[in-house]
Parts: sequence; structure tokens; C-alpha cells
Amino acid sequence: MNARIESIVEQAKALDPEEREALIAALQLTLDPPDPDTEAAWVAECIDRLGAIERGEMKLIDANEVMERARARLRAL
Repeated sequence: MNARIESIVEQAKALDPEEREALIAALQLTLDPPDPDTEAAWVAECIDRLGAIERGEMKLIDANEVMERARARLRAL
């Protein structure tokens, strides 16, 4: 690691956890920027799902129940 990177890492260590997380996310975006078409498709999907939930067309399952079902399936393997 060169001195410039070491200096940046030391500065980052002084940040609180939330700030470090935001820094990591921002840096990740510079390496792997989101695809606008994919982002638009996800937004449309989220809007569609929210509408289905609000209209009562989609059954919601509690996360604890989902995890218990998954654990049960894994135990059965």
C-alpha cells in the first residue's frame, strides 16, 4: 500500500461507522456504477409490488416465519 492510500485509510478510521459505510458505498459506485436501465427496472418493479400490496393482491409473510420455513427445509435435507 502506498503512502497516499495509507493516509486516506488513517483518515477514514477517524470516521464514525455510518460515515465509513457511506464512504465504502461511494467508492464502490466509482468501481461499479449502476446501470440506468437496471435501476429503472427495479424502480418500476418496486412500484408495481407496492401497488399490489396496497390493493391486497400480494400476501406478505413475516420475516421470522420466512426464516423458520427456510431453516425447516434445510433441516429436511
